[in-house]
Amino acid sequence: MPSTVPAGGPDAAAAAPPTARIAVARDRAFAGPSPTALDALRQAGAELLFFSPLDDLLLPERVGLVLLLGEEIPAHLAALEGNVAMRRELRVGIGEFLPVYAEGAAVLYLARDVELPDGTTCKAVGGLRARVRARAPRGDAPPDARPERPATLRAIRDTWLCAAGTEWPAVPAPAGEFVEFGPEVRVGFERRASAWAPAQPAGLCFREVIALEAHALDGAPAWLVEALVRRAARRGAEEGEGAG
Repeated sequence: MPSTVPAGGPDAAAAAPPTARIAVARDRAFAGPSPTALDALRQAGAELLFFSPLDDLLLPERVGLVLLLGEEIPAHLAALEGNVAMRRELRVGIGEFLPVYAEGAAVLYLARDVELPDGTTCKAVGGLRARVRARAPRGDAPPDARPERPATLRAIRDTWLCAAGTEWPAVPAPAGEFVEFGPEVRVGFERRASAWAPAQPAGLCFREVIALEAHALDGAPAWLVEALVRRAARRGAEEGEGAG
């Protein structure tokens, strides 16, 4: 069985107080977490505030963490590029160490530039300071292409999410190929389809950004949900101290 050890040891698994404000992207491009995952976040103490990267100009106020999940993002990259205000809002927040947790195709949105399968390029948030070559939509995949099977994610660096060496199950969702990224962006996670399969990069970290090329939040172990809520609460406490 994979080990699931939160950063900070067993005592770090305590649920955060209900002051953790989490901004959840939800619109035509971002499906967001499943209802079950949303309920788990609320039960762990999170206050969830929904926003649209397509239509809104600003993030909800005083949020301690941003959640970006969705697989329809490639089809909406041109529209997302057009919302310059939201891209700037997220880029500035990341520059000020706002925690962001992204899964699957949402990783594309955090990059600086996204090269589409037709050769065109879209500007994205730029929070990861990376250039990505997006994969062709699954509908354009060869007929014999196999769907991604569940795998084991493993952290290879200490982050606010978990300690290096932590493992947990996830469904791989590679959104593209990172063809260029800045020196501060690090590969922080890898995945294996089986114990004997070679490890493959599965996620990046930059400042307070965790970007996983996998779906891990739905059906996640309790420590992962609690880590998200705890980080949001800590950011809220830090913001409160700064205002004071």
